[in-house]
Amino acid sequence: MSDNSSIEKVFIEKIIESESLFVSKANIYSRLLTDTALAENMKEMSDRREQVKKGWQTLLTGEKQEEGGEQEWNLKNGK
Repeated sequence: MSDNSSIEKVFIEKIIESESLFVSKANIYSRLLTDTALAENMKEMSDRREQVKKGWQTLLTGEKQEEGGEQEWNLKNGK
């Protein structure tokens, strides 16, 4: 593996780690917020970022991450 490939792999792993932290925090906030509209928005953001994270994992491993249904994600729109 070349140095560039190794660096790219580490970079993608860090992105996946960041996405995981965002998903965890957004889920926690969605349960703790008293404003229901804001809590729902946080849950929706969490779900979108989970899909993005799965996309990065697919890119890294070359294997599609299954979740019971068809996986859809769009990096351009952040969804």
